[in-house]
Amino acid sequence: MKNKILPIIILVLSVVLAIVSYIILPETVITQITLNSSNPTTMPKIIAILIPFALSTGFSVVSLLQKENSENKPKFLIVAVIGILVYFIMMVMNGVQIG
Repeated sequence: MKNKILPIIILVLSVVLAIVSYIILPETVITQITLNSSNPTTMPKIIAILIPFALSTGFSVVSLLQKENSENKPKFLIVAVIGILVYFIMMVMNGVQIG
């Protein structure tokens, strides 16, 4: 049970961040910027939120389903944490004040 706490925390955090992102992000989300900051790549809000949600929840669930001493478990958790970081990067790129 001790090894399942981190994936569960990532799952809960991912759901919370998805809800918060849906509330505070604009309808069209900037997902990629250029060096000269002109014509950034955008996508609809729901798709932009589903990408990190799929990463973090999917890999957290896979981590939960792994055996206790599996060598791949940390790799799955790293990808899940990257999904969480994508939420924060997306909010910063779109001018949302965090904190």
